[in-house]
Amino acid sequence: MTACLLLLAALGTLALDVFYILSYVGLLLASEFTAPLHVAPTWRRRLRWLLVAGGVGFLYVFVVRVQRILAGAI
Repeated sequence: MTACLLLLAALGTLALDVFYILSYVGLLLASEFTAPLHVAPTWRRRLRWLLVAGGVGFLYVFVVRVQRILAGAI
């Protein structure tokens, strides 16, 4: 997340919604790459709820961005 923040600041595109999306994608990748193959620890079940809540936030940011783009096209 820090690397994401520094990269966005260096590119001059630092926006909260872009940072949220990149952080959520990073969380998804980290949780997928660290998933155990044969065991399901209890903390992974709680992580699933965090990922679902993040997905809802991702959909909200996506809908708002699409509405902004469509409003500018009209």
